[in-house]
Amino acid sequence: MDYSVLGTLAARDGEIDRTPSAPKLRRVLATLLLRANKLVLAETLAEELWQDNPPTSATATLQTYIYQLRKSFGSDGRDRESIIRTRTEPSGYVLSADPDHLDLVRFQALVREGRHALETNRPERASEVLHQALDLWQGPVFGGVVCGPVLQCHATFLEEERMNALEMRIDADLRLGLHRELVSELKTLVVAHPLHEWFHSRLMMALHSSSRQGEALDVYQSYRRRLRDELGLEPGLAMQRAQQDILNSTLQPTF
Repeated sequence: MDYSVLGTLAARDGEIDRTPSAPKLRRVLATLLLRANKLVLAETLAEELWQDNPPTSATATLQTYIYQLRKSFGSDGRDRESIIRTRTEPSGYVLSADPDHLDLVRFQALVREGRHALETNRPERASEVLHQALDLWQGPVFGGVVCGPVLQCHATFLEEERMNALEMRIDADLRLGLHRELVSELKTLVVAHPLHEWFHSRLMMALHSSSRQGEALDVYQSYRRRLRDELGLEPGLAMQRAQQDILNSTLQPTF
């Protein structure tokens, strides 16, 4: 089985789509996939489905959902049981998944490798694997799922992981001297994240290193105005130093 959560939720068995269509079954599947091959407590699933107000029939209803999920995964009862195993002490379920067939696990492994490559001064390898990691995202996490509190919390965390991976990939590309190639992407990012100082500072670096000092200084002034108007704040010291370095034409990017 191949599973996807970094975009539209999907479970595929070769060419056969095994993704459940019922909203609550999709929520149960997504919650199990978050901790694939590990125990997910029944109370965690109940919190996702009913928050703080589970029905008196919650245990039986959850057992029915698990049965329906197993049924959707194929016709062989023994195979279905092996995909989602029931644990009684403590009560919960374990969804068995090959790590190579779950996009979330692959993403996290590639990000770890990319971070290590950056830390050991191998930007080319870091750029390669971080590009691979980010390519696994096909849209907002848990697409097509109406998320309860458990999934919503993890969605926020995973989006932060995605952002961190993007920042590391940009740093790796800057170390490789790909300043001109990054300008368009960084311009798009500062529009999408107008108060994200890191993106603005990297855009300044990319423009300056592309002999576009005037545009780099415009980025600083535009960001400073927005920050003061909306939050009453000044840019951070690192960005102020970057501006001063550009003014002095002595910018030496550090990472």
